[in-house]
Formats: sequence, structure tokens, C-alpha cells
Amino acid sequence: MYTPGLVHCPHCNHVVTSDVKYLPGKALHPCVCVSVCFRLICGFCLIPFAVRGLQDAHHSCPNCRNHLHIYTR
Repeated sequence: MYTPGLVHCPHCNHVVTSDVKYLPGKALHPCVCVSVCFRLICGFCLIPFAVRGLQDAHHSCPNCRNHLHIYTR
């Protein structure tokens, strides 16, 4: 899931709403390659990096900052 969720952190034993950080994943790179192949220049091939739906969601605990889950595309 790519939205914050209510989870029980196994590291600090608290019930928290996870922090979500979006980072480029495996689904993003083919989109950039296709953009480059179609000769989209002047930075247009970087637009997929701004699309949140193509990025992986990394969930972490706001209390202890430990990794909880990665939702991959």
C-alpha cells in the first residue's frame, strides 16, 4: 500500500501510523528508457521521476525510524 497505514511496529512495540517515503523503483526505469528512445529531450524524459504512481513506497516507523515495508510497483 502506498498510503500511510496504522501498524504495530515490531521494533519498538508501538502502534503507529507509518511514514512513507517515495523512491524510484524498477517500474520507473523502463518509462525513462522509452522516453529517451522517442527522443524526448530537454528534460522531458525525467517526468516519470515526478510521477508518484511509478515509485516504490518505503514505510518506516516514526518513533524508532526502522524499516517496516516496501510497496513495490
